[in-house]
Amino acid sequence: MWENYLISGRIKFLSTNKVNCRYYFWRTYQQQEIDWIEEKDGLFYAFEFKWNPKKTTKKFPKTFTTNYKIEKTMVVTPENCHEFLSL
Repeated sequence: MWENYLISGRIKFLSTNKVNCRYYFWRTYQQQEIDWIEEKDGLFYAFEFKWNPKKTTKKFPKTFTTNYKIEKTMVVTPENCHEFLSL
């Protein structure tokens, strides 16, 4: 439910503000994943969604960060979700 709330809110924000970007999720056969990725002008913005703020130390998979031009990464929790929903 938490991920669905954030994704639907983000899509609504992007549409309302006419932000042109592509969005994806990413997963490998080894079960590495990133919950939400936005691509703007060839740069990638990667987001992980965590309900429990104590789990914010999650590292983004090196497989992803070394193969793509990462502009920003962010772990989204209930404490900072409004920032994500209005970036």
